[in-house]
Amino acid sequence: MLTSTHEVISFDDILLYPQYNEIESRLDTDVSTLLTKNIKINSPIVAANMSSITGEEMVRAMDGNGIGILHRFMPQNRLFEILESLTQSGFTWPVVVSVGVKDSDYELVKSFKNYVEAVCIDIAHGDSKSVVDMVKHIQNTLQYVDIIVGNIATVEAAERFCKLEVDALKCGVGGGGYCETRKVTGHGVPTLQSVIDCSFIADQYNIPIIADGGFRSSGDIVKALACGASSVMLGSLLAGTEETPAEKILLENGLHKIHYGESSEFAMERRDIKREGISPEGIKKYIPCKGSVKEVVDNLIGGIRSGLTYSGARNIRELQSKARILKLSQASIRESKLDG
Repeated sequence: MLTSTHEVISFDDILLYPQYNEIESRLDTDVSTLLTKNIKINSPIVAANMSSITGEEMVRAMDGNGIGILHRFMPQNRLFEILESLTQSGFTWPVVVSVGVKDSDYELVKSFKNYVEAVCIDIAHGDSKSVVDMVKHIQNTLQYVDIIVGNIATVEAAERFCKLEVDALKCGVGGGGYCETRKVTGHGVPTLQSVIDCSFIADQYNIPIIADGGFRSSGDIVKALACGASSVMLGSLLAGTEETPAEKILLENGLHKIHYGESSEFAMERRDIKREGISPEGIKKYIPCKGSVKEVVDNLIGGIRSGLTYSGARNIRELQSKARILKLSQASIRESKLDG
């Protein structure tokens, strides 16, 4: 049995060391970044490719605020209705779609020509032969699109896909607020540790990392960026916003929207998945409606800009070069109000 002896860290285990700052205003910082090797976005916020988060309305709303990645759980005719709508309306922001690794996905990829700038292979355990095979299929079928691979969590996986010349890595296994993979399977790596480990390899290949799962605040986002992520994928923080495709439900304490993990029992029932031999690895919750996604993202970006100045950094790359990490004791975590 191979046993790892090094201690791993999560968001609550660290703070970033405040440093000398010459930036007059946080508005002077540059929060633009790379989603993939070839796609630049104007903020590091990526709306999660979840069926309760990103449909057409979210994609449009994220234009200018980051980017939204279309999920893979809608009927194909609806997906192409969205792609046609974006194309015909003159939508100029990069369009990114998600696929799985089934036979139908292989056929679907062939239909993306002239519609998309990137394809995200979206699998809960991305370090698998099925994903490797899909990468090669997309490279042979759509030579002009960028390929995002996820989700992975280890150095070995990062090296495997970097050598395949993918264009971005989506890192994080089991950290999402609506994911119970770690509880159900006993597997996973804290998202921040995944970023640290995978960036050690990805930096050598100049491949951006999308950190995915477990973000509760702009402070968590700043920590992930400082530790090597180029962008962050958000689900829970954007749940309940007006632009999510989830339906509204009136409860005793006001209007809510359903948010759920894609491996939850609720999601399986919606997609009529046979449950025999399959254990749900996610949950659903009712989230109070919270207004427009722009308001939420603006607040998060404000926190990110402030975070850059606390490290004396004018942009994300400078943050990564300057950041100094403090490992916290339990008493420090309580004092920092990071324990809930």
